[in-house]
Amino acid sequence: MIKILFVDDNQSTVKVVKRKLTERGIMTLVAYEGITAIDLYAKSIKKPDIVFLDQLMPIMDGERAMQAILALNPEAKIIIM
Repeated sequence: MIKILFVDDNQSTVKVVKRKLTERGIMTLVAYEGITAIDLYAKSIKKPDIVFLDQLMPIMDGERAMQAILALNPEAKIIIM
């Protein structure tokens, strides 16, 4: 099963994306800001196959979250949106 971490501060966007991916059998973790995304990534036993990060978010933006995730796993696949 494919596992995705989708991070965006727009809750409507997150709900739609999660629903669409889940309908297609894709396990989807969601976060609304970078710090939570890093925590979810770090605590995942099976790491997400791909991480989608919104560039502009409050508290921690996508660029800083990407750097922290890559520090945990330099092989992480990340797309900044």
